[in-house]
Amino acid sequence: MVVLALLFPVAVSAGVKTDRVLISNGDVLTGEIKDLIRGELKFKTEATDTIGIDQELILRLISSRRFEVEISGGFRYYGSLADPGADGILRVVAEDASHDINISELVTMAPIEATFWKRIDGNISLGYNMAHSSGVSQFTLGLNASYSQERYESKLSLSSAITDQESGKTSRDDLTFSSGRSGKRRRWFSVGTASLQNNDELGIDRRALLGGAVGRYFIQNAHNEFLASLGAAVNRENVAGGGRTDATWEGMFTIQYWLAHNLPNDVSLSVNVVLFPGISESSRFRSESSLDYRHEIVNDLTVGLSVYYSTDNTPPPDSLSSDYGVTALVGYNF
Repeated sequence: MVVLALLFPVAVSAGVKTDRVLISNGDVLTGEIKDLIRGELKFKTEATDTIGIDQELILRLISSRRFEVEISGGFRYYGSLADPGADGILRVVAEDASHDINISELVTMAPIEATFWKRIDGNISLGYNMAHSSGVSQFTLGLNASYSQERYESKLSLSSAITDQESGKTSRDDLTFSSGRSGKRRRWFSVGTASLQNNDELGIDRRALLGGAVGRYFIQNAHNEFLASLGAAVNRENVAGGGRTDATWEGMFTIQYWLAHNLPNDVSLSVNVVLFPGISESSRFRSESSLDYRHEIVNDLTVGLSVYYSTDNTPPPDSLSSDYGVTALVGYNF
C-alpha cells in the first residue's frame, strides 16, 4: 500500500496532464483522461498521444479535475476522482460526500470542461452513391453535435441528401435542435425539440415542427442504450405547388436503440424511429426512421452505412407516400 500511495499522490495541480490510471498489468500512466465510453477509456500521454484502454483492464483512476460519471441504472455523480484504496473501485468526491463505484458499472465518464468548445462532441460524415445502370446518383451530408452540462444536454443534427436522376434533382433536408434535462438518476428525462425539414419526394417544400416529450431509459450500460419518449408537437407545412397548411397538432412517440463494441476498433449501430399520429387531423399518420452503422478505421476516422425511411399516409397531390435511401459514408468523430 505504501508503494501505491507513492504511485498515486493526490494531484494538487489543475493541469490536464496529471491524471493517472493503473491497469491490470501493473503499468501506471500519467496524462489526461479524455473520456470513457463504449467500454473504452481514451487517455492521452506525452509519449503515446491518445490511446484506448479496455474498461476491464482498469484498476484505478485518479484526477483532481471534475468529472461527470454515469453508471448502469442511470445514476450520475459529479466530482473529482480520489484514490479509493482498493482496486476496481472509482471514488468520486462530490461537494457533499464521496461515492465508491465499481469500475465495471461505469457507462460513461467525461471531464466537465470549463470552456465552451471542450464541451462539444459529435461527428461529421459525407456519402456518395451512384448506380451506372439507372443513372441515379446521391450525395449526402451529415452532422451531429452535442453540448453537455451538468444535468443538461443540447443536440444539433443536420442531414441532407441530394438525388440526381433522369427526371431531375430532388432533395431531403432536416435540421433539428433539441435540449433535454435529467435528474441525478437519468432514467427519466424531459426534452424539447425544434426542426426545419423539406422532402421533395413527399411533396413538402418546408416543414416547421416544435414539440416536447417526456422519456425513460429502459436499458443503459456501457454497450447498450434503449429509450422511449412520448409527447406532442405542432406542425406547419408548405407543400409543393405553393400551398400552405394550417398548424396541426401531432403526437410524437420516439424509440431509440444504440449498440457499441470495441472489436478492437469502435463499432456502433443506432436505430431511431419517430411516429407522428395525427391529433387535430386524426386520419393522418407520419413516421421518420433511420439506421446508422459506423466502424472506426483509425484515429476517429470512420466508415459506415446510413439508411432512412419516411412515410406519410396523406401526402400532397402527385407526391409519394414514402421515401427511403441507403448511403455509404466516410466520417470523422470530434
